[in-house]
Amino acid sequence: MQQLIAAPRPGDLSPVYSALLEGAVDIGAEVVQFVAARIAEDVYTQHEIMHCKTPTDLVHIQMRFLQKAFEQYSAETGKLITLGNDTLRDALTKGHAPVAEG
Repeated sequence: MQQLIAAPRPGDLSPVYSALLEGAVDIGAEVVQFVAARIAEDVYTQHEIMHCKTPTDLVHIQMRFLQKAFEQYSAETGKLITLGNDTLRDALTKGHAPVAEG
């Protein structure tokens, strides 16, 4: 007997929308947390710059800041990609139409 994919009924899509909304909330929370951490890092670096004694100290502070920023942005990109993939996977799994016998 041949199996056909059933067309989704209107109510069948609500789990998909719920999964997408939950994922969007998770991604938004991650971005807010990251931005807050980066702002704290900026404030800390400005404090260090204001209290440095030599041009060499300034260069070291700036280099450390840029290195840490690069590492944090790289890590955050990976987290956001994972969250996005997880969100889509959940939505597609929840939105899988039942298989009908035909």
